[in-house]
Amino acid sequence: MIKIPTTRRAVAGPRQWISKWAVAIVLVVVGAAVSISNLSQHDEVFSAFDEWVYYDYVVKFPTQGFVHQGEEIGEPALQAMACTGDLYGPRGEPCTGEDGIYDEPELYPQQGLTSADIYSPLYFGITWAGAQVVMLFSGLNLLDAARATGVLWLGAGLILLVLLFREFKVPALLQLGLGLATIGLGTSHYAFTYITTDAPALASGAAVAVLGYKFARTGRFGGWLIATAVMVTLLKVAFLLIVALVAIALVLHALIKLKAGASFRGGPAPSPAILMSIPLVALGSSALAELIWLTFRSISSVGPSPDQGLASTLSIIGVLSAAFVFLVARDGINNTSSMAEIVTAPYYLLVITGVLGWFLTARGSGIFRLWSIATAVITVVAAPLMLVGMQLALHTIAPISPRYALVLAPMLLVAVAAVVRNSVSVWIILVYGVALSGAAFLGLIR
Repeated sequence: MIKIPTTRRAVAGPRQWISKWAVAIVLVVVGAAVSISNLSQHDEVFSAFDEWVYYDYVVKFPTQGFVHQGEEIGEPALQAMACTGDLYGPRGEPCTGEDGIYDEPELYPQQGLTSADIYSPLYFGITWAGAQVVMLFSGLNLLDAARATGVLWLGAGLILLVLLFREFKVPALLQLGLGLATIGLGTSHYAFTYITTDAPALASGAAVAVLGYKFARTGRFGGWLIATAVMVTLLKVAFLLIVALVAIALVLHALIKLKAGASFRGGPAPSPAILMSIPLVALGSSALAELIWLTFRSISSVGPSPDQGLASTLSIIGVLSAAFVFLVARDGINNTSSMAEIVTAPYYLLVITGVLGWFLTARGSGIFRLWSIATAVITVVAAPLMLVGMQLALHTIAPISPRYALVLAPMLLVAVAAVVRNSVSVWIILVYGVALSGAAFLGLIR
């Protein structure tokens, strides 16, 4: 249920402002409530998504700025792993309390070596700074305060998601339903209540998509698109997925516009040359920024990376099966609750229906059609290409996590909105979103 863009009228006054931002306000309040509820139910156990090495990075940020390849994990993270552990329980040396000595990192997982060195310090610096503010007002320790910064990432992501929905003229009730459903996912539970590089994914994906769509329609924000693309890539290299999606859409836009001239329904601005060059510069600059960081990482290395036991070899079957990793993304991590698997399954059915349905039903060569193509291509092709790229660059591959699709979630939700045809469907999605976020608030989705 997407409408053709029309000229907006200006609104003024508090009542109009509240009306305009009502959906975003509700989503931010619900998202904060769900995250805070889940944070309050956490213990000190690390999540299974490498949280202990991320915690180590946050601890070291103010003194080191970044962690080196081959660097040993510091004593605070070793103590936490030895005393509280992760999904598999305490590991490493015997726990001797907070004042104990933990100086045998080889007894810990990954031989006590960090695996977070692949990341630039951008996310960890933001997390450390945010944690200082949280600690100042709450009295929480660094681990819990750093986890709490996920609430801010979720709030920013939801606001930007609403802005993207507006660009595609998604009705308010449908915006609300899709936003609430996203809040209730197990993936959101892990992204926004633990220390994880997935935390900026929703905000990053929505920001790049909003800027790309605005640029396609108006020719403005090209510089912001390039800068944002570089920043999100430095947050996490997997966020290049959304930059590539936007680049495909805009390059197709430019080619069609060049062929059709002024008759193209996307409007006269910007010119095809600008429309093509800006996204390519954004994609190239992002890749260059990541390459510079990886070069610096290699130069500053103090040893080899740990063997995580994930490496394997490329196969044709593996490449073909990877095409379904993002399209049929599995929620959470090895859901221990069959209820969680059941109640989140409709969300992924909506995503599959949306991506394929938008691709198959969008007609002509208008701007919506081009974005439907880009969304479908990236969702299906990105994971196989990532495997091939790893094989060529590293001569080995590692599993592609479905969690990487969180950065694509804004456009996947737009695809869902595009195939919703009637008010009954809107209300069903809204009720589902309310139920799912409610279950997440109670701690039932994880």
